[in-house]
Amino acid sequence: MTEIKKKEETGTERQLEQIYEILLSQFNDTRERTKYLSDKAHNLLGFDGVINSILVALVVLLAKDQSTRDLLSSSPYFGYLNASMALGFSCYITSTIFALLSFRATKYKRAPFVGSMDFIKEVRKGKAKLSLEHMLIQVFDAIEFTDEVNKNKYNYLMVATVFLLAAIVCTALIGILVFLSIG
Repeated sequence: MTEIKKKEETGTERQLEQIYEILLSQFNDTRERTKYLSDKAHNLLGFDGVINSILVALVVLLAKDQSTRDLLSSSPYFGYLNASMALGFSCYITSTIFALLSFRATKYKRAPFVGSMDFIKEVRKGKAKLSLEHMLIQVFDAIEFTDEVNKNKYNYLMVATVFLLAAIVCTALIGILVFLSIG
């Protein structure tokens, strides 16, 4: 009877170890996704920053040149130019804010986690046991936590991307209106 029980325990232990390996693999995947989304937020911030700098430089250049100001202010599209400029800058800034929020959303939860040195000492002395079931629960909780973080990061990045696309459309519209004003 004890031999059958030992085989059952060994089989159960193997199954728990397999579950643990699967969960660790899933946890590593979610952590990689967090890193990937953070990289995308970084790229978006860099792009927004470069485009905003170029636009500010162009606006300053146009504002300093009197003949350009006169030409554009006399254009029948001047109101549309101003509205497109304001909307475009607002969209770039909003895109930047949401990309920053995506960075801010990054949080980590370690798994498996041993909470204290006292516990380690207890395990070394044989007074406590490191439970595979407990580690499974920790890893599963960490996967759920990281998935939630990734959903938030993804949502912020989607909003940032929508505003970036709107800003690009505004920038293109500004270019078209300037060419129409010149011609």
